[in-house]
Amino acid sequence: MSKEFIKLPTSLIYDWLIIKRKEIEQSIMEFNSTYNKHIKYDRKNNERTILHKSFNQNKMILLRDAFIDFEHEKTNEECDYILKTEFPEFLKTTFFEVKKEDVTFYVKKKTKRPQFSSNYLSHLEQVRRYKEYSENKENQLEIESKLGYKTKNFDHILLAGRKEEKLEMKDKFSRDLNRMFNGIEVVTYEELEELNINYFDKFNRLSIEVE
Repeated sequence: MSKEFIKLPTSLIYDWLIIKRKEIEQSIMEFNSTYNKHIKYDRKNNERTILHKSFNQNKMILLRDAFIDFEHEKTNEECDYILKTEFPEFLKTTFFEVKKEDVTFYVKKKTKRPQFSSNYLSHLEQVRRYKEYSENKENQLEIESKLGYKTKNFDHILLAGRKEEKLEMKDKFSRDLNRMFNGIEVVTYEELEELNINYFDKFNRLSIEVE
């Protein structure tokens, strides 16, 4: 135990003590249904009305046991979400941009020189701007006021696309991302669901819930 905890002991709030299995299971099922079965995108039905609405109503999918809360479009750069941690000195606060699950990563995949699609490049450039924004000392006071704490410890994640295409272009995908957008992570919708399934499995191992 830390010296701070010994001096000032307090109740430890663990997910497996306050959340029920069915809550997490239902959360995962709702997320799966959202990205697999939602109505077609059009002018009125877009990322904000479908995907943002889903995450705002189903916060557990983004937070799991990794974050305590999020801010939604709260900085000048208007990143979709900033995921907040309880221990910013140790754990990374995350800029998290949400794009559609039908984003195409590559064009000309059957040629000798597959290329990132223009939409995908645009999304990555957007996240790179968030990275530059979070690393600029001039923006620290604004970020601190929005988060409620001071930190220089950030991750930058783009949620987009499907796992099948990412795996299809696996080696080139990693090389191109590291070469052109170092420090940015791309997570597909299936991968985000898998993170939540792993969280659910860990929760079940630790839970003392009585059926």
